[in-house]
Amino acid sequence: MSLKLNECQVKYLNEYFGHTTHPTKLMRMAISQDIKCTETQVRLWFLNKNAMTRKMEKQNKETNLANSSESVLEVNSDDSISKQ
Repeated sequence: MSLKLNECQVKYLNEYFGHTTHPTKLMRMAISQDIKCTETQVRLWFLNKNAMTRKMEKQNKETNLANSSESVLEVNSDDSISKQ
């Protein structure tokens, strides 16, 4: 059973994530004391947040790549190629 973090705790973690995405154990312990939760909860939150961030970056990269390769090439009557 996992304990849910409240809105204030998540806000604090998101702000901290803006400064560092991979806090040390000592940092996690300090954070957990500040927001009244366990160090394990903080560690797991950062693991999940990093995984979500990587996934979103990968999706954005794939979307940008797909969008940039959508242009259509046309072969003209003189055998030259033009982009539409």
